Formats: sequence, structure tokens, C-alpha cells
Amino acid sequence: MPDDRTPRVPADELAALHHPVRRRILEVLQVDGPATVGGLAAALGQQVGSISHHLKTLERAGFVAPAPELARDRRESWWRGVPREVTWSITDFAGSPTETLLATAAERANLQHHNDKVLTWFSGREEYDDHWLDAAFATEHWAKATPDELSDLSARVYALFAAWAEECREAAEREQADGDTEAAALRSTVFVFAHGNPSRP
Repeated sequence: MPDDRTPRVPADELAALHHPVRRRILEVLQVDGPATVGGLAAALGQQVGSISHHLKTLERAGFVAPAPELARDRRESWWRGVPREVTWSITDFAGSPTETLLATAAERANLQHHNDKVLTWFSGREEYDDHWLDAAFATEHWAKATPDELSDLSARVYALFAAWAEECREAAEREQADGDTEAAALRSTVFVFAHGNPSRP
């Protein structure tokens, strides 16, 4: 395989993504759909000016785009998320110590972001019924694996997550089209993630 050291995500885009406020902006747009600057500010507890600044940064990196067709008047500023796959590895930035440091910080921020989602669930799960408490899960496994085998697992997990999310999306659209409010009321936003890396007991 050719040794292509061109980062799959450039360092400036990585920096744009792995900022806590910008990460939350992007998630809200991805999960809830287009929103106004004011709506995002209210949802995230931020100032309108701060949200506007972060949106411009995300726009330059290609993660969001204006949605002016949704505005009812000139005062409304609508934005939508741009669907795109974000793939990167620490080795993508091996040629630059500065970018390697940035990528390492992004890795840590990503892990903290994932941990925060679980801790938020722990602190707020009393708001959910027993069906959700039983459905939530954690799993772990040990294996003696090669790098290729771990890469294969990564590809399988990614494909499984993507297929499952698409099935959920299609089912939700059918419920909306059928006017099945009872089934729709059972749905909640769900976050799943996975990590796999060499380790020792």
C-alpha cells in the first residue's frame, strides 16, 4: 500500500471539530436538524455572539452551512450540519510535531466527550423508565489480536453502527408518515461509541 501521509482530516479541521462548544453545536444540528443562532444559543446556554463565532469556524472547516431558505425574515440566521465522514489517525500527522500535539489533544478531548456522555446518563437516568434502564448497556472483551484484526473489527463496528442508525432513522420516518405518535413517543436520542486499543490487564 502506498505511504500516503496526507491527513484524512487536516489539522485545522480537527482543531475546529474538537472544541467542546463547537462539538455540541455540531451534534445538535446533526440530531435535531437545522437551527437558528438564537436557538443554538438557548439550547447550549451560550451567548449569541459566541455561537456565531463558532459557526463561522465550523463553516470554514466544512462541517456546517448556512440555511437561508429557512429564514422567515432577515433577522433569522439558520444553519445546518453538513453530512460528512470524519476519519483520522494519530499517524496521519507524524510529519509535524505541532500537528501531532494537536491530534493528541483531540484524542483526549474525544475520549473526555465520550466519558461525559456516560456520566451524564448516570446522573440523569432516573428520568427514564425501566425499559431504557434495561436497554442501556456496556460491554468489553479481551483478545490476542494483530493490527489487521483490530482494523477489521473497527470496520465491522463502524458498519454495524451505521446500519443500525439508518434502520432507526427509517423506522422513525415511517412512524411520522403513519402518524404513529405512540411509537414515536418511545424514541429518545441515543449515543453509542466504541474504543479498541492494545492494553494489559
